[in-house]
Amino acid sequence: MSNSQAHEKPLDIVIKTRAKDLYTFMRLQQDIRRHSRLSGKVYVVVQRRDLGAYEKVVDPDFVLTTMSQVVEPFGYRECLPDTWSTQQLIKLLAAGTVANEQYLVVDANTLINYDFNENHFFRDGRYIYAVNDLTDKEWDVQARRFLRLDPDGILFGFRSTNQIFIKSHVFRLIAHVEKLYGCNAVETLSSRPDDWTEFKLYGYYCRCILRQTGHYFQQTGDVTSINKINVDVPSYLAWLSFTRPLMIKVYKHRPTHQLSEEEYDEFVSQIKRIYER
Repeated sequence: MSNSQAHEKPLDIVIKTRAKDLYTFMRLQQDIRRHSRLSGKVYVVVQRRDLGAYEKVVDPDFVLTTMSQVVEPFGYRECLPDTWSTQQLIKLLAAGTVANEQYLVVDANTLINYDFNENHFFRDGRYIYAVNDLTDKEWDVQARRFLRLDPDGILFGFRSTNQIFIKSHVFRLIAHVEKLYGCNAVETLSSRPDDWTEFKLYGYYCRCILRQTGHYFQQTGDVTSINKINVDVPSYLAWLSFTRPLMIKVYKHRPTHQLSEEEYDEFVSQIKRIYER
């Protein structure tokens, strides 16, 4: 899995997951073992009540930790509920847990489709932060407003999934939030889940406030998401054979439906066969 020659800026992976994502996590873990050539470590973060289930399956080379352990370095002692918004918070706060200065956040329902190392995400001595995805434009506006930037300013369309954070930038973002709102950042962010998302918040902080970001802002095509229920599968697979993104988020469960394990496995097999040609 690991790269025998360490990159100048080694990249860790962080996966925030929970009990209902155990099945897709196991698929992701298999893909990481097969395809990752990164120099860093893989961190898996779960709620304490899910620890027993994940201890049985997480690769011994991965670091398994809990949400409470992740928030502790930020001076927060309360037990966070495991919700959509607190998952986003944990992805940011993982900066206090990872060993390296930069880490790739990967959702637990992600497929990884070919070998990769740090250079896949690296341009001109900096890590890419993906832009020009305005499918979640309202969250761009919300992030600007939360940071007290002009909400009518430029919308950069920071991609809403599977991005790279720089640890020192997250710490500075946390300090900035505490200065803006006058209390612990974990308390502020967890109590205002409708005002921000992790990748938008971080992106606008880096681009508009920090400015000297250390990131290379660029549109990329290496991540896509798919809800099998909403697509014509043959057409999607034909499109996939030309685009061939590194990562695909496959939704096994959504509020309106859930794929069985057999349906999920069959769809994943169809995708994987595209990459074997």
